[in-house]
Amino acid sequence: MGIHARRSIRAAAGRTEHQQPPTEPTISLGVVTADVVDSTVSLQGSITTTGSVLFEGLNISIAENNPDYTFVLSTAIANGRTVTDETSVLSGSASLSAGEYVAYVSYRRNPQDAWTTGPKTAFTVESVPAETTIAPGGVDVSIANTSASFEGTITTTGSVTFDGLNISVAHDDQNFTFYQSTAFSNGQTVTDATFTLSGTIQNFTPGDYVAYVSYSLDGQTTWITGPKKKFTIVAPAPQAPNAPVASITDIQNTTARLSWSPPTQPNGAIASYTVGYRLAGTQSNLYRMTVGPSLRSFDFSNLTKNTAYEFWIYATNDSGQNSTNMIVAATTLSVPGGVLPTPDVVFYTGTNFSGRTISSDIGTIRSTLGGDNNVIQSIKIKPPAKVYAYSSEGFNGGVLVLTGGATNLSPYTYLGDRSFFNAISSYYVEAAAYEPPYVTGSQPIAVGDGSRVPVLAGSEKFSNVIIDSLQLQNQDTTTYNTFTSQVSGSTDSLRSIFSQALRNACAVLYSTADEVPMIHKNFIIRCANPAGMAQYAGVSIYPESTLEVYRGFSTYRGQSTWFIQHEMTHMISKISMRYYFENAAARALEEGVAEYVAMVAGLVTLPRPAGGGGSWQEGYRTTAYFFDYIERRVSPGFVRRLVASFTTTDLSKKVMPWSQNVVPSLNTAGKTLDQLWADYKAWVASGAPQLPLGASTAHHVSADPTGGCAMHARAHNE
Repeated sequence: MGIHARRSIRAAAGRTEHQQPPTEPTISLGVVTADVVDSTVSLQGSITTTGSVLFEGLNISIAENNPDYTFVLSTAIANGRTVTDETSVLSGSASLSAGEYVAYVSYRRNPQDAWTTGPKTAFTVESVPAETTIAPGGVDVSIANTSASFEGTITTTGSVTFDGLNISVAHDDQNFTFYQSTAFSNGQTVTDATFTLSGTIQNFTPGDYVAYVSYSLDGQTTWITGPKKKFTIVAPAPQAPNAPVASITDIQNTTARLSWSPPTQPNGAIASYTVGYRLAGTQSNLYRMTVGPSLRSFDFSNLTKNTAYEFWIYATNDSGQNSTNMIVAATTLSVPGGVLPTPDVVFYTGTNFSGRTISSDIGTIRSTLGGDNNVIQSIKIKPPAKVYAYSSEGFNGGVLVLTGGATNLSPYTYLGDRSFFNAISSYYVEAAAYEPPYVTGSQPIAVGDGSRVPVLAGSEKFSNVIIDSLQLQNQDTTTYNTFTSQVSGSTDSLRSIFSQALRNACAVLYSTADEVPMIHKNFIIRCANPAGMAQYAGVSIYPESTLEVYRGFSTYRGQSTWFIQHEMTHMISKISMRYYFENAAARALEEGVAEYVAMVAGLVTLPRPAGGGGSWQEGYRTTAYFFDYIERRVSPGFVRRLVASFTTTDLSKKVMPWSQNVVPSLNTAGKTLDQLWADYKAWVASGAPQLPLGASTAHHVSADPTGGCAMHARAHNE
């Protein structure tokens, strides 16, 4: 009994000394939430335990969202934290570069343990565009008489493309009334730099002015202005004009004609001219006469045959200042009947009918002048002769048509600012009534993709634009295969296709063949793939008589002839020849004209833009439908008159700035473009048809074909 009792005591004691081990704690990792703002992500996660746990490492980890979950960084670090029977919240943030990521809670209890990770939450950090700032600087002004030169700056952080950028001048009055702009840099992109603008304005009216840098951004009509610089133009003291430029344009036995052009520096209005003559080598005037300011020639009579004279002229301006004399020496004739036979046309290597001469008669044809290429500076023409002079050999390039003489070819230009002075390389002489022979038997031409080049009424008059030779260049096989498949690989066929497209454009834009400003007898089609241009269809490079075709041309399958007609219009339009790159409004009008020609040809099959479009300055289809409205409902012939207005009308200037102010004189309603646009919008809102009259939907596509001309700036510079 006693032994048994002792064993029970020991057993009880044993149970007391060897109790059950404590319960192992549990750990549960929650889902992480991610809030991304720009490049910063804010994260929140949780960890829950039963029992007490000391974590050697505890955080929210971030990894790249790839198959390996490449570790990036940790945040919300809570190393050494003890969590006991609770949920502990972790939160933190991080700045990340653009990319795809995952976030998760991770921990380890001992340094030698592997990290345990929770559920992964995916998130994306988008790239954040750099903030841009624009700071127009001040303007420096340098004044010389009634002219002023300007230099200003504009500085950006980030990349900014300016729709309009220039130095503007305004009157220094209460409203800063706009006067004129210069230093145009429309379309300029400035990236993290200071861009300098400079320009000159001449012939200021005396007064007080301010100058400032001004700009507008793409799609905005508001102009932002920089600091204003005040300056004053002082009326100059009266000055004498320089001498008129004069020459003897006809001399016989007893008569002579003195012809002149006004002083290039009149320093005011010319009030009169005084002319006279004396015997050569003497100072005693035998005759003197004052004539009105509009006169440009004077006939002297009662001269002695076979006698040397000096004929002179000076100008007087409205301030009473006299120019110096312009003296011209000439000897009267001594021939039977008193008339010396003269050629129909004489080309001179100097101005004012001076220097070496090249004589020609009606019927003369010279495809090259050989050693006399690019030396002609003036031309004398005897009625009824008419001269066709070209800037390149083979009757190619810019064309100058003259029925009257020119004492100086400098003001006669082509391609906007290229002068015919020392630039003529071929010519022919015809009678004044000459017209190129008509083209007969023309038929619409189908191309490889099934579209067709039509034959427009009136195109038969323009045989002068027919292409004589054509090269098809393969600089990119993919583009070449696309072009030859959609159009043709035969140079003879291509010559016919592109010649007809040129004649179609002329039929819409010009009344006579003599109005065409540029001839492309030798034409190049270049299939290429320049860097960054794959999305474009191509570009017309009219100074080189070249059409470049790019890989984007493939998007116009079924519409190839639309592209051809559009680009060939650029090749011969006076707007693209002169103003396309100097005037934003002109750029829109030119693209509208090119699209309008394609519309007349029945090649524009897309409907009218919704509501007619946003502005007539959108160009392309929007402006073309606008022109179609004006032609059909307001003023037939408007487009021809518009194109004709883009020309030099004052031969004392090479390029005259085109202004919208001329538009009321071009339409019978006498309205501005903005007024016509308002009328057009109202007409569209009343239920205008969606397709132009006679348009077909046979080749309708869903894409708006307006990307073909995106490289005109390159075309101008090459």
